[in-house]
Amino acid sequence: MPRKPRSALAVKRHVFIRQVAIFGVIAAVLAVVGVVAAGAYTGRLTIGFISHPFSSPTPSATDYGPTPCPASDDAKYPANAKITVRVLNASTITGAAGSVGQTLQARGFKVDSVASISEDFQGSILVRAGYKGIDAAYMVLTHMPDDAKLTVDDRDTSVVDVIIGAKYNGIRPA
Repeated sequence: MPRKPRSALAVKRHVFIRQVAIFGVIAAVLAVVGVVAAGAYTGRLTIGFISHPFSSPTPSATDYGPTPCPASDDAKYPANAKITVRVLNASTITGAAGSVGQTLQARGFKVDSVASISEDFQGSILVRAGYKGIDAAYMVLTHMPDDAKLTVDDRDTSVVDVIIGAKYNGIRPA
């Protein structure tokens, strides 16, 4: 027996009910996804397949940031005699700063001061300078071992600090 044709009003009502159901399901799914995403983002909800945090970790005391680039692409590194260096001993090795200071002075650098500091640096050697001293810092870095680190601070001078850390094992031979 053939089906009885439905009236236009009945068809419209059926389409409306289907649309309401589909949009209701979509809205409910979006609400659930939004709540889960907000919980994961704030850290209140742990999701197994997400193994990394959504934010950057807090820098530690020994995180000295990225190595800066020379001041310009065509940087000309200053002569040793034009570079002023402060040698600072952050290690427990007695006389390390004096020894490095004498070696750098023998290589032509102007050694401003040699001192011990209470900074906790667990690396070998840290060369630190302000933006005015980046080129000079790179020149000093060529005299340091391969594991030496370079960092920039906010000083307004071109003086370069050479900080001797706990893993110090000498500087590069001349």
